Amino acid sequence: MNTVSVIVTCYNKAPFIKQCIESIFNQSIQTIELLVINDGSTDESDEIIRKTIEKSPFKKTDYVNQKNLGACLSRNIGLDWAVGEYILIVDGDNYLEPNHIEKSLNTLLESDSDIVYCSLKNSDTGEVLIEAPDFSLGRLITVNFIDTCSLFKKGILGSHRFDPELNRLFMQDYDFFLSLIHSGAKATKVPNLYLNYRVLDNSQGNRGDDRLKRIKWIEVYNYIIQKYPEYLNNQTTHMGSWYRELNNQYEHKVEESNQNKNQLDELSIQHSFLQEKSDKLNRINDLLQKEIEEQSKKIEEQSKKIEEQSKKIEEQLKELKLKEKTVRVKEMMIEDKDTHIFNIENQYADIMRSKTWKVGRALTAPVRVLKLSKQYIDKVVRVYRVSGTKGVINKIKNKQVERDSSYKDWIVNRESRDVSGDRKDLTKLAYEPLISILIPVYNVEKEWLNKCVESIQNQWYKNWEICLADDCSTKKETKETLKQLQNLDNRIKVVFRKENGHISEATNSALALAKGEFIALVDNDDELPANALYEVVKILNENQDLSLIYSDEDKIDEYGERFDPHFKPDWSPDLILNQNYVSHLGIYRTSIAREINGFRKGFEGAQDHDFLLRFVEKINRNEIAHIPKILYHWRAITGSTALASGEKNYAYDIGVKSVQEALKRRKINAVVKKGRYPGVYDVKYDLVEEAKVSIVIPTRNGYEDLKTCVDSIINKSSYPNYEIIIADNGSDDPKMQELFASYRELLGSRFKNVLLDMPFNYSRINNLAVEASSGKYLLFLNNDTSIISSDWIETMLGFCQFDRVGCVGAKLWYMDDTIQHGGVIVGLGGVAGHTFLNAGKDNPGYFSRLYTDYNYSAVTAACLMISKSDFNLVNGFDETLEVAFNDIDLCLRVKALGRDNVWAHDAELYHYESKSRGYEDTPEKVKRFNREIEKMQVRYGEELLHDPAYNENFSLNAAPFTVIGR
Repeated sequence: MNTVSVIVTCYNKAPFIKQCIESIFNQSIQTIELLVINDGSTDESDEIIRKTIEKSPFKKTDYVNQKNLGACLSRNIGLDWAVGEYILIVDGDNYLEPNHIEKSLNTLLESDSDIVYCSLKNSDTGEVLIEAPDFSLGRLITVNFIDTCSLFKKGILGSHRFDPELNRLFMQDYDFFLSLIHSGAKATKVPNLYLNYRVLDNSQGNRGDDRLKRIKWIEVYNYIIQKYPEYLNNQTTHMGSWYRELNNQYEHKVEESNQNKNQLDELSIQHSFLQEKSDKLNRINDLLQKEIEEQSKKIEEQSKKIEEQSKKIEEQLKELKLKEKTVRVKEMMIEDKDTHIFNIENQYADIMRSKTWKVGRALTAPVRVLKLSKQYIDKVVRVYRVSGTKGVINKIKNKQVERDSSYKDWIVNRESRDVSGDRKDLTKLAYEPLISILIPVYNVEKEWLNKCVESIQNQWYKNWEICLADDCSTKKETKETLKQLQNLDNRIKVVFRKENGHISEATNSALALAKGEFIALVDNDDELPANALYEVVKILNENQDLSLIYSDEDKIDEYGERFDPHFKPDWSPDLILNQNYVSHLGIYRTSIAREINGFRKGFEGAQDHDFLLRFVEKINRNEIAHIPKILYHWRAITGSTALASGEKNYAYDIGVKSVQEALKRRKINAVVKKGRYPGVYDVKYDLVEEAKVSIVIPTRNGYEDLKTCVDSIINKSSYPNYEIIIADNGSDDPKMQELFASYRELLGSRFKNVLLDMPFNYSRINNLAVEASSGKYLLFLNNDTSIISSDWIETMLGFCQFDRVGCVGAKLWYMDDTIQHGGVIVGLGGVAGHTFLNAGKDNPGYFSRLYTDYNYSAVTAACLMISKSDFNLVNGFDETLEVAFNDIDLCLRVKALGRDNVWAHDAELYHYESKSRGYEDTPEKVKRFNREIEKMQVRYGEELLHDPAYNENFSLNAAPFTVIGR
């Protein structure tokens, strides 16, 4: 983005300053930041400026009202303030034509210059005052034709400023631009552009009588030119001095003639003599001028050579910087692997060196076998309770049971180390809000309730209160425990409800007790780790505008064993409609919780999800934060949703209702149904319009593949308004032309064949094919795919129709019904990698990710939909990425616009992958592939290590969603 910093200086320009500022507001480009400096005006300028800038259309408009410092110092303040790539200084009595900045900027970009200047016309009469000549250094030395209002690159500014010695004089602009040009800057005239220049009687250059002005002008010119003696070999300096001496003599003689008229003839003779000398000086000056121009040409030639050498050096420096970035990314990845290997080696070495290991291994073998068998059986039972027999089989297939050990390793090697380090470095927090912890209670066992409260009392952060609401428990033990807790700590509040209202009303009773700025939702048998509230308040100290904070969580059984961690993504607006992934620990701003009237009766079982959906409708996205740490332990006991989601099936019926009502409130037409797995919902959006979709399919030969692909589109797609564009990359199989002819006959104008006979470049081929499209939406599709779900276009378009959505991807299967594409993790394996590769139909994926709509940062272009407007906004695919990662790059650039990318799990296709173009199996292809890897690592740097759709506790060097830690 080409940002122009415009600096307006004003001293007593009340009649004109409003017109000046408004002419900047009305510029044809709006990438402007504006600074107005009022240099101690004594008229009404201050009031006029303040009222005028209230209507500024720019993101950044600043105003400085200072004591009178003078023009040079004021402009220097503006130069120090400017951060744009280009700078323009405007005097407060002049004004610009609407295309002034755009025309100047275009000339600057199109030329090899650093400064562009224009001509001047009278702002009142429109008469041309100065028709600026084309740039010539020799001409500039003799007369200034570059006005203050000239656009220049900030990069050439360096330490150059307006000379304070000229502060209340004139020719400051002449000196300033001469200094830039003296340092190597190039200047160019903007053709047919005029500044509306106001000629005032009281301007600096017009004050005083003619005689004094001439003298002062010569002094200033002499001062300036002495700063650049090499331009004129000191000749002009002597000429200026001589001319001044002659002028003084002439003036002195004129004064004498007024006193003595008899001397007039003699003075006239002397004047003629002086005039003759002056003519001689002019002839000398002409000769000098020619020599100067010749010297200037030589200097320009030398400057060009120096510039060429500088450019070569800059290119070499850029290459070095790019390589440094690549090395840094690779070093971080190596550090990740090295840390993991180091930890394992140390643990292994410690064990193997111990005498206990050597002696006890033989003695404890029978016990060890029994113990391992019991642990394995316990895990199998736990899985069976959640997912039944199929789930056990699937877990064994995917080695999920064995992976519990990796989580235990993570707790020891990562979490314990981090928590211990945080405890040592515990610092005083400047902002310590009261957090009210809401706990609805009903017939909970004393052991679990005590553990719950005890975990809160053990918090590092102490400014909390517990709000317990007993929902008319029938267990005497529960009520007695609550009374004991109430007497234990004055921060523990208890209300005993007189009738059972279920969890929503009980939680609202707890909310009524809350005095805190924030509330936390905790179940009566769960636990918080000691650092939970500290981590929450720590992030609030970084951003006090947050209204919703959530963390990662795991489950804890009756024996205190932790398992099944849920490492979550950052805020995912589409996933939250498919699944309440936020869950625990959730921290909410109390005022908003009360504004939405807390929890709704009739939504018991899904009350937290319903509350969350209503809550986020009242806040902005930047008020939500995710803490990627386990700050909540969800008790897995009989009857809890933590242990067996099937034990509360009623909750999912209510969950469907809560999502459906959320969409209705947001005026979005959609149908919500229960998903394939408990706690997961399917959302099918109604289409606002049947907009045309242009399906772009690149191919080279591949008759069978392409025919299978296009036939499946025609025969299976239920969406009617589409066109198919074949980007033919030089097919030489005669059957291809016959195939194209048959589709033209069948589809008419809805089928287009664009011949692109050129070296393979996936990005360029697709960009050129898009030029032939007429659809509002683009759907990029590989030729080795075939349709599974008939409503695949409607499903993808259902997301793409929303302005907030950028790229939409699909679920792609191999022919053996295992996953080929379930979304893309950025950073995986170095740049990016597919999730859930080779997962079968019965594999739900990590927390049912394979059956939810998910806001991945990127999706594959093997099947990718995007609006044409967004595609054009980012200038399409990057053609320097010829084969690999062009889709990832496109997604990341679209995401940078503020869009959400979506993987739509219900849009399903088969993908045979790479049959048409082949594999990366030649030295040339491998070299190109490695070059594209390096380009991505340099372009995105550490962004590849922090995918918001992933979690920093997952490894980037192992299978996706593997808990190792980095």
